[in-house]
Amino acid sequence: MCSCLLVGWSSQPLHFQTILEQFRPAHTDKTGPEIVSLDSSVLHLVFPTIVTPYGIAAVIILTAIASGTSSKIAILLIALGVLLLDLFAMLIARPLLKWLGAPLLILNAVLAIIQLAFGVQIIVNSLAAIGMFSLRSQ
Repeated sequence: MCSCLLVGWSSQPLHFQTILEQFRPAHTDKTGPEIVSLDSSVLHLVFPTIVTPYGIAAVIILTAIASGTSSKIAILLIALGVLLLDLFAMLIARPLLKWLGAPLLILNAVLAIIQLAFGVQIIVNSLAAIGMFSLRSQ
Protein backbone atom coordinates (compact mmCIF):
# COMPACT_ATOMS: atom_id res chain seq x y z
CA MET A 1 0.00 0.00 0.00
CA CYS A 2 2.78 2.39 0.94
CA SER A 3 4.73 1.62 -2.25
CA CYS A 4 1.64 2.39 -4.38
CA LEU A 5 1.33 5.82 -2.75
CA LEU A 6 5.02 6.46 -3.27
CA VAL A 7 4.78 5.59 -6.98
CA GLY A 8 1.70 7.79 -7.33
CA TRP A 9 3.39 10.78 -5.70
CA SER A 10 6.59 10.35 -7.68
CA SER A 11 4.81 10.23 -11.07
CA GLN A 12 2.53 13.20 -10.31
CA PRO A 13 4.96 15.87 -11.66
CA LEU A 14 5.23 13.91 -14.91
CA HIS A 15 1.45 13.92 -15.36
CA PHE A 16 1.27 17.61 -14.46
CA GLN A 17 3.88 18.45 -17.12
CA THR A 18 1.92 16.48 -19.69
CA ILE A 19 -1.17 18.52 -18.94
CA LEU A 20 0.74 21.81 -19.12
CA GLU A 21 2.29 20.93 -22.50
CA GLN A 22 -1.01 21.51 -24.29
CA PHE A 23 -1.18 25.09 -23.02
CA ARG A 24 2.35 26.16 -23.95
CA PRO A 25 2.59 28.27 -27.10
CA ALA A 26 3.92 26.50 -30.13
CA HIS A 27 7.45 27.42 -31.10
CA THR A 28 7.39 29.31 -34.38
CA ASP A 29 10.27 30.58 -36.44
CA LYS A 30 10.10 34.39 -36.42
CA THR A 31 12.65 35.03 -39.17
CA GLY A 32 10.30 36.95 -41.47
CA PRO A 33 7.91 39.80 -40.75
CA GLU A 34 4.66 38.81 -39.12
CA ILE A 35 1.71 39.26 -41.43
CA VAL A 36 -1.64 39.86 -39.78
CA SER A 37 -4.61 39.13 -41.94
CA LEU A 38 -7.15 41.88 -42.40
CA ASP A 39 -9.99 39.53 -41.50
CA SER A 40 -8.71 38.79 -37.99
CA SER A 41 -7.85 42.41 -37.17
CA VAL A 42 -11.20 43.70 -38.41
CA LEU A 43 -13.09 41.04 -36.48
CA HIS A 44 -11.39 42.02 -33.22
CA LEU A 45 -12.24 45.68 -33.85
CA VAL A 46 -15.79 45.18 -35.01
CA PHE A 47 -17.38 42.73 -32.62
CA PRO A 48 -16.90 44.04 -29.09
CA THR A 49 -16.62 47.76 -29.89
CA ILE A 50 -18.70 48.70 -32.93
CA VAL A 51 -21.32 45.95 -32.98
CA THR A 52 -21.87 45.36 -29.28
CA PRO A 53 -23.67 42.33 -27.86
CA TYR A 54 -26.33 44.72 -26.54
CA GLY A 55 -26.89 46.10 -30.03
CA ILE A 56 -27.19 42.62 -31.49
CA ALA A 57 -29.66 41.65 -28.76
CA ALA A 58 -31.73 44.80 -29.37
CA VAL A 59 -31.94 44.12 -33.12
CA ILE A 60 -32.94 40.49 -32.47
CA ILE A 61 -35.63 41.48 -29.96
CA LEU A 62 -37.01 44.30 -32.12
CA THR A 63 -37.09 42.02 -35.16
CA ALA A 64 -38.91 39.32 -33.17
CA ILE A 65 -41.46 41.86 -31.93
CA ALA A 66 -41.98 43.39 -35.38
CA SER A 67 -45.27 42.36 -36.91
CA GLY A 68 -44.76 42.87 -40.62
CA THR A 69 -42.11 43.00 -43.27
CA SER A 70 -42.18 46.80 -43.43
CA SER A 71 -41.35 47.15 -39.74
CA LYS A 72 -38.52 44.61 -40.07
CA ILE A 73 -37.10 46.60 -42.98
CA ALA A 74 -37.39 49.79 -40.89
CA ILE A 75 -35.43 48.13 -38.06
CA LEU A 76 -32.77 47.03 -40.54
CA LEU A 77 -32.53 50.56 -41.99
CA ILE A 78 -32.23 52.09 -38.50
CA ALA A 79 -29.44 49.65 -37.60
CA LEU A 80 -27.69 50.42 -40.90
CA GLY A 81 -28.07 54.15 -40.20
CA VAL A 82 -26.48 53.77 -36.78
CA LEU A 83 -23.57 51.87 -38.32
CA LEU A 84 -23.12 54.59 -40.96
CA LEU A 85 -23.14 57.29 -38.26
CA ASP A 86 -20.50 55.30 -36.40
CA LEU A 87 -18.40 55.07 -39.57
CA PHE A 88 -18.75 58.82 -40.15
CA ALA A 89 -17.70 59.54 -36.55
CA MET A 90 -14.63 57.32 -36.93
CA LEU A 91 -13.67 59.00 -40.19
CA ILE A 92 -13.83 62.55 -38.78
CA ALA A 93 -12.35 61.71 -35.36
CA ARG A 94 -8.72 62.41 -36.30
CA PRO A 95 -9.38 65.84 -37.88
CA LEU A 96 -11.65 66.78 -34.97
CA LEU A 97 -8.98 65.84 -32.44
CA LYS A 98 -6.54 68.09 -34.26
CA TRP A 99 -8.75 71.10 -33.48
CA LEU A 100 -10.42 70.01 -30.24
CA GLY A 101 -7.58 68.03 -28.63
CA ALA A 102 -6.66 70.46 -25.82
CA PRO A 103 -10.24 71.41 -24.83
CA LEU A 104 -11.21 67.73 -24.76
CA LEU A 105 -8.26 66.94 -22.48
CA ILE A 106 -9.35 69.68 -20.09
CA LEU A 107 -12.96 68.45 -20.19
CA ASN A 108 -11.68 64.92 -19.56
CA ALA A 109 -9.80 66.05 -16.44
CA VAL A 110 -12.79 68.00 -15.10
CA LEU A 111 -15.20 65.10 -15.66
CA ALA A 112 -12.74 62.65 -14.04
CA ILE A 113 -12.57 64.83 -10.91
CA ILE A 114 -16.37 65.12 -10.80
CA GLN A 115 -16.70 61.34 -11.18
CA LEU A 116 -14.22 60.84 -8.34
CA ALA A 117 -16.15 63.26 -6.13
CA PHE A 118 -19.43 61.46 -6.84
CA GLY A 119 -17.83 58.12 -6.01
CA VAL A 120 -16.46 59.40 -2.69
CA GLN A 121 -19.85 60.95 -1.86
CA ILE A 122 -21.66 57.67 -2.54
CA ILE A 123 -19.19 55.76 -0.34
CA VAL A 124 -19.54 58.29 2.51
CA ASN A 125 -23.35 58.27 2.29
CA SER A 126 -23.41 54.45 2.21
CA LEU A 127 -21.15 54.18 5.26
CA ALA A 128 -23.32 56.71 7.10
CA ALA A 129 -26.46 54.78 6.13
CA ILE A 130 -25.17 51.54 7.67
CA GLY A 131 -24.19 53.37 10.84
CA MET A 132 -20.39 53.50 10.55
CA PHE A 133 -20.52 57.21 11.44
CA SER A 134 -22.97 60.08 11.36
CA LEU A 135 -22.92 62.95 8.93
CA ARG A 136 -23.01 66.41 10.42
CA SER A 137 -25.31 68.76 8.58
CA GLN A 138 -24.22 72.41 8.58
